Amino acid sequence: MPLLAGPLPPGGRPDEAALDLARRRARLRTLLGVVLELAPAARPGRDRRLPRAIRRARGLGRARGLGRERGTPRGRAGLPGSRRRPRVLHGEPDPAESGRDRDPRRARDCACPGGPRALHRLLHAGALPQSRASRLLRARRRRLRRALGRGAGSGLERRGHRPLPQPARHDGPGHPPGVRPGPRVQDRRHGEDLRLSRGAGRCAVRAAHRRRPAAGPGRRTRPPARALAARAGGLGGAVEPIPLVGAPGSPYSRKLCALMRYRRIPYRWITRGSPEAAGLPRPRVELLPQLILPGADGALEARTDTTPLLRWLERSHPGRSVLPEDPVVAFVNDLLEDYADEWLTKAMFHYRWVYAPDIEKAARILPRWFATNLPEERAVAMGKQFAERQIERLWVVGSNETTAPVIEASYHRLLHALDARLTVSRFVLGSRPASCDFALYGQLTQLAGFDPTPSAVALAEAPRVVAWVDLVDELSGVEPEADGFVARDALADAVGGLLAEAGRVHAPFLLANAAALSAGADEVRASIDGQPWVQRPFPYQGKCLAWLREAHAALGASDRADADALLAGT
Repeated sequence: MPLLAGPLPPGGRPDEAALDLARRRARLRTLLGVVLELAPAARPGRDRRLPRAIRRARGLGRARGLGRERGTPRGRAGLPGSRRRPRVLHGEPDPAESGRDRDPRRARDCACPGGPRALHRLLHAGALPQSRASRLLRARRRRLRRALGRGAGSGLERRGHRPLPQPARHDGPGHPPGVRPGPRVQDRRHGEDLRLSRGAGRCAVRAAHRRRPAAGPGRRTRPPARALAARAGGLGGAVEPIPLVGAPGSPYSRKLCALMRYRRIPYRWITRGSPEAAGLPRPRVELLPQLILPGADGALEARTDTTPLLRWLERSHPGRSVLPEDPVVAFVNDLLEDYADEWLTKAMFHYRWVYAPDIEKAARILPRWFATNLPEERAVAMGKQFAERQIERLWVVGSNETTAPVIEASYHRLLHALDARLTVSRFVLGSRPASCDFALYGQLTQLAGFDPTPSAVALAEAPRVVAWVDLVDELSGVEPEADGFVARDALADAVGGLLAEAGRVHAPFLLANAAALSAGADEVRASIDGQPWVQRPFPYQGKCLAWLREAHAALGASDRADADALLAGT
């Protein structure tokens, strides 16, 4: 039967007040009819336990004749249980639909009579089967989810309804005026808290996940420094990758990348000078690789120097260590790492900016690493300018006509010593990589892999070393053994050749450089491998010698005696 009946007023349009009253009566009749259909007949001893609203609805329904009498067909329109929808006047909103569209929290009128609380009372009183209550609750959630998922342009505004209230998210302790703060819900995917308005239901949490607020004024577009510290600083494990700014032609960038891959530390590679590097903190020396990490005051800063960074990563990201536990083996590892970082870089810089084929390749490739879409004229100009500047700085590493024979002879000896070691061992200090492996790898990516002259020498004299460099680039699949580092008793046989080379060239230079710095001299003059050595003092390498001396002094008496005995012949 029609929900609204009766003749129209003289104007041909129904009176608005009468229509509103009729709609409210229709909604009430529909609600009470469904409630009465759900409630079973009164049974002795149970009727008193029914909620008061149900008992009152029963009496009201019988008084108005809303109950379904015996013999009444179940399919009659307008009655509870009917499959056919009641007819409504043309041009008027459906009473059952309008309440749901205006406010999703009122969708319970159709999908869940009386709301979840009334259903729970019915279920507790034994007036409603559990399966039926579950179906009604699921239907209500589906309707509410669909209502919350609608936005502007969904047709609600066109039908004259006010917009749906959206769940409010608050990053701070406050909440909008007139809205009661809801419980905090942990957003597991984003590591943040969402504060929802009460009454929105659990599906509002899902809606908030689907519709993250867009960035705008007053909203952070990047996690704060302390959040980055918690995610990338190893506090409970890395969640977000650590930004690493570097260049493919930097041996120290390659050292740090390979080490983080082996240790399975997530990082985000950013090429220096690329658009992704814009806006990041900049260090004092931009040629070195940088990790973007929070400083002491919580602000992001660019940290450089791979040796201290490597030790910081050891503390913040435990597991798969590259530092041996034995103090003597660890000290030898420090010596070889410093030799690769501070001496072998002289050979890399020397070969790249002394020989014509190497200069030409570097000038053509290096500028294009920062931007492959540079105009050709600009790329050529930048390559020429960069090459001229680097050639003028050869004095920084000590490459000149006097020192060139010493540098090149040392490179040849290194290739042979490393090739001999790799013939019997997978890595320098055993079956697992140490930090000295990554330091050697970083320099050899350029010497044996990029620059034409030294790579030809490596391929001719030590092809095993060339293959080893390719393998060390990606060691994330290597599972280190607990006893994978060589024992101290076997150090002499294992790395005696490499230690001898370091003592032959690197140790004399460090001592001469420290003496020149102490005296305030303008030049370092020494005899290395029986040949003269001349260059300007290098303050940073004075610090390196001081750190090695501190590490030696920190050894126990017996450990220091073993280390001195090992180094006595070098």
